[in-house]
Amino acid sequence: MRFTLIFFFTNSGYFLYMESSTPRQAGDNAKLVSPWLSKPPSGGQCLKFYYSMNGNTMGSLTVKLEQSGGTSWYIFYKSGHQSDRWLKGMGNINTNTKYRVIVADMYLI
Repeated sequence: MRFTLIFFFTNSGYFLYMESSTPRQAGDNAKLVSPWLSKPPSGGQCLKFYYSMNGNTMGSLTVKLEQSGGTSWYIFYKSGHQSDRWLKGMGNINTNTKYRVIVADMYLI
């Protein structure tokens, strides 16, 4: 399996780059998994980020929440070309146990 995953640190945050053009092949994927995090405060939290999915080679972008007991669900999903601009993505983190966040892409075409 081949994929490109580049993670940049900047003064104001982080930048994650996942390549979607040649030489990618259908089924290729990349994944970034957070460490286990403490239970969020009552009422949950909101994960906010910006993403760009521009062009006809876009696969999918998912953000999944996984609880320490193994239960998981998607808090964000987009597939295909979205825009030539940066868009704001958000996902609700509402769980009563330790959790981790998994950011993944998959090349579908």
